[in-house]
Amino acid sequence: MEEKESVAAYLRTINEHELPKCNWFFFRILVNTALKTLGMDYSSAMLESDFDFIESCYIGDGWYKDGISERRDYYTSFAMHFYSLLYSVLTDDENYREKALERAEIFARDFAYWFTNSGEALCFGRSLTYRFAQSAFWSIYIVAGGKKQAEAKGYLGRNIRSWMEKDIFDNSHILSVGYEYPDYQMAENYNAPGSPYWALKSFAVLMLGKNDDFWNKHEKPFSVVKGIRVIEKARMVIQHLGNDTIAFVPGMLGMVSLGHFTEKYDKFAYSAIFPFSVSHSAENVMENAPDSMLAFVIDDTVFVRKGSIEYEITANGIRSLWSPHPSIKVNTEIVIKNDSHIRIHEITSEIECVAYDSGFSIGREGCDVQLMDNMLEITNGDFISSATLVEGEGECTFIESAPNSSLRWRNALIPSIRIRIGKGMTRIITEFRAVMRKVNA
Repeated sequence: MEEKESVAAYLRTINEHELPKCNWFFFRILVNTALKTLGMDYSSAMLESDFDFIESCYIGDGWYKDGISERRDYYTSFAMHFYSLLYSVLTDDENYREKALERAEIFARDFAYWFTNSGEALCFGRSLTYRFAQSAFWSIYIVAGGKKQAEAKGYLGRNIRSWMEKDIFDNSHILSVGYEYPDYQMAENYNAPGSPYWALKSFAVLMLGKNDDFWNKHEKPFSVVKGIRVIEKARMVIQHLGNDTIAFVPGMLGMVSLGHFTEKYDKFAYSAIFPFSVSHSAENVMENAPDSMLAFVIDDTVFVRKGSIEYEITANGIRSLWSPHPSIKVNTEIVIKNDSHIRIHEITSEIECVAYDSGFSIGREGCDVQLMDNMLEITNGDFISSATLVEGEGECTFIESAPNSSLRWRNALIPSIRIRIGKGMTRIITEFRAVMRKVNA
């Protein structure tokens, strides 16, 4: 008993510390709940106040924000919903369980659009080195008794299998820091060698007994309907293409950077199949690798969008007002088409400079580059990425990004439109397309 009390006393010290106002409050909830369940001393006051804070993070329609950060990313799924459902599984609080499951069912309808028909998921936001934690929500949803067990089994299985086909292990078969290959360049400042093992949250389904009916269920085939889905609470418009899913966002608002947040939240578009690039520096566009961004080169420094001054989500796109530099303001309207999107930029500048409006990165090795009138198209196997000048003065080109910038390809090219910006107003309309020719079943 003395040993147990010693461990309990150590665990209770979590109540003596101020935690970041985010999903970490669930850590303290779970510790105090465990102590309570085991009949040990715990803080009922802290448990109540922590639940009040978590409840304040719920913004409706099945969505949570990650505390005071206002972020709407994978932390909604593999943190806020995950811990909420885990708590409901580990306790006999039926009222909470009912509420958690109800919210999870609503969230699942939106979250399904973050996955392709082959299991790959949207490459967006922070902590992407957790990799197949992308499907952790589906795993704990199954354990908690979610209604769509066969569908969830499909999302979980396809996502994990898609990751097993990628270069995510080192030569000792240890999960590496990186995304589709080992790459410390893309990491956050809180990542460590063990960070990728947060992916094991997706194995929560192993909490089920070996004789559970779930194990005999067949995965239900992917059933998301292609097209556009507006997710207001996530500040996101999804274009689902079947074998890819692309999210259009207005940019982060009021976030403190923990590592490449501009690249992870501020680009115009994020894809599952064409992952974004992170910057090595702002010294030039090759080092900056500004895929899916409008980048301005001023005095040998690259400036890009870092949040929007204001924005509006429409039925088929996003309008945003933003300022990459004190001398420049940009009104950007994105209009989604069948398998591409149009960007309409109205740029008001007090200075002369050069800008690059760029599309999705694509692998450089073995690629084919074709320049046709006002369009540049890069093909690499089944992958195609193109940039088209629709209206205005500009030059089709490509950016050879620095190695290990793209989260998928170690060496990549970015199709781009090079634009000379004069003083006053410059209007430019461009179109970008990134598709896979082969549709995975």
